[in-house]
Amino acid sequence: MNERQMNLIQLLLHQNQTGPELAKKLTASKRTILRDIHALNDELILIAQITAVQDGYSLSISNEERFNQIFKTTATDAELILFELATRDFVTLDDLSDILFLSKPMLTEKITLLKQNYTKRLKIISKKITAIF
Repeated sequence: MNERQMNLIQLLLHQNQTGPELAKKLTASKRTILRDIHALNDELILIAQITAVQDGYSLSISNEERFNQIFKTTATDAELILFELATRDFVTLDDLSDILFLSKPMLTEKITLLKQNYTKRLKIISKKITAIF
């Protein structure tokens, strides 16, 4: 799975996208996007499938555990952090550190960079939680 295909999956994880939208966001031709979709469907058979729907393309995950395993073995730290943040309603820094096998200082540094790099496309919110006993 190449980087463009990983980005294609990330885009479809959040919402359906049309071919032209995907091509523009991934700076590739519509034909390249179609080839990537076919390649991903072949690679992810019985795990996930990208299908054409009324408003573009949709990603359907049939085996979430296996999908997460594949995604985590081929993704960068930044992609893994974004994936975990996008697929959970809430996650603590401790939990994220355990899931990704990163130290909390390293994770904090990577999240700070993500906030800077994706400031126009994403809003990553950190909240301080206080325990009430």
